[in-house]
Amino acid sequence: MSRRQESFERTADRSRIGRRYLSFLLNHCNRVPRPRTSEPSSNPAGGPFDGFWRPERLSYFWYLPLPDQETIIRHGWSTKDCSPNIYVDNDSLTMHRLPVAQSTDAVRGKVGFSKGFHVWEIIWPSKRRGTNAVIGVGTKDAPLHRCGYVSLVGSDNESYGWDLIQKKCFHGKENRCGWHYPPGSARGRGEAMPDRILCILDMDNGYLAFASSTKNYYGVAFTGLKGKTLYPMVSAVWGHCEIKMIYLGSLPRRNFVFTD
Repeated sequence: MSRRQESFERTADRSRIGRRYLSFLLNHCNRVPRPRTSEPSSNPAGGPFDGFWRPERLSYFWYLPLPDQETIIRHGWSTKDCSPNIYVDNDSLTMHRLPVAQSTDAVRGKVGFSKGFHVWEIIWPSKRRGTNAVIGVGTKDAPLHRCGYVSLVGSDNESYGWDLIQKKCFHGKENRCGWHYPPGSARGRGEAMPDRILCILDMDNGYLAFASSTKNYYGVAFTGLKGKTLYPMVSAVWGHCEIKMIYLGSLPRRNFVFTD
């Protein structure tokens, strides 16, 4: 083999290694983008994080075992903090909505979060969602019932909701039109959102993101959540729908480096 050929092959090998290393850095980098504004917004368009920024700590969850059953049940749906048209199974994991016409009904989780990094899974069959199927988080003051069919979670300043049918995020009365999420999506276009969705809440950095259970990350949906105590929430309009929540665990706060 000539020296020229050897040099070419060494260069090609380094190029392949470099691409693999770059891919590793992009997937596992533990740096958080520097906030662009001093007052983060609930809308990622005006918030501190790039919409598709992927939290490093989420990668660890793919390899963690499930919490014990006692912990999962302790973080289940509240049997008391729900609409009168909703009842919760004895194990607190599944809520059921009664077939009441012209009503939107919501339920809160039993445990609220004010710090830490938390992930839970919502299991909601796509064929049992109806016109307004919303998942998200809210405070203790977020409403649990409203007449008519609406995207209840996210309809005021006390909650943040992602409507799986409209593929829009909502927060606050002044933002009734919401914004498309995942970015670039639109109602009625593409496939329905999957039956199993991960909710990723980082109260240390103040954001909520979502992903599929198959590791398809959708990006940051809401920011500006620091300083609140937020509970998992869903709101539904479909009669006899069943929505299950499985708490996947939490990770302690870590010291992250902020970069430009």
